Amino acid sequence: MNQNQAVIELKDIHFSYSASTSGSSSDNNVAAQQSLILDIPSWAVPKKEKVFLHGASGAGKSTLLNLLTGMREPDRGEVLVMGTSLSSMSSSKRDQFRAKHIGVVFQQFNLIPYLSIRDNTRLAAHFSGTNDNVLLERIDHLSHALGVNEFVDKKASELSVGQQQRAAILRAMVNEPEIFIADEPTSALDDQNKQRFIEVLFNLVEELSMTLVLVSHDSSLAQYFSTVQDISELNKVMGAS
Repeated sequence: MNQNQAVIELKDIHFSYSASTSGSSSDNNVAAQQSLILDIPSWAVPKKEKVFLHGASGAGKSTLLNLLTGMREPDRGEVLVMGTSLSSMSSSKRDQFRAKHIGVVFQQFNLIPYLSIRDNTRLAAHFSGTNDNVLLERIDHLSHALGVNEFVDKKASELSVGQQQRAAILRAMVNEPEIFIADEPTSALDDQNKQRFIEVLFNLVEELSMTLVLVSHDSSLAQYFSTVQDISELNKVMGAS
């Protein structure tokens, strides 16, 4: 894959949720019960780009992330990651592909509370088949870079929200994926810590030659990025509203 080739590419994406109904339902309006969430004709993210994707709550950011990671499939169109169509894979193959190539930090962190940060990280690495010796070296390096080395052997439930956030980033980066996606990673930070977080994140992304997609409603983060994308400009559903 050359430097200018897109590592993420969307083609003619449509995604709908089924609208919930109460009481008796009619067969006449099945189509009307589908709520179109995303209508994205095209979008591409070049290799090693740092992209800030922003938009208001309800704009479809979380749904888009689920499509980019293969956690959901579009009703129509194609999601290509590193030139591979996610829809062409079985569910288990998508899970393996995501573990190896895509690091994701969601707002909820999804750490296993009764496991240490080290074990949370080792569990994530297990699905990618990372060698144990390599894994230990990566955990040591990343934990120091992220400032979590002092509590890497503590249970996730014993950590503050900020510590859990950094631990989740450690877990997502340990496989050295080509793509790193962060969903609202600065929501619990003040301005000073927000800037420090961005600096640390950018340093690691550049060191590991990752492509970064950071998603947030916080438009103040745009100042740190050379590529800024408003989801309402991508999503024709929002543009029509």
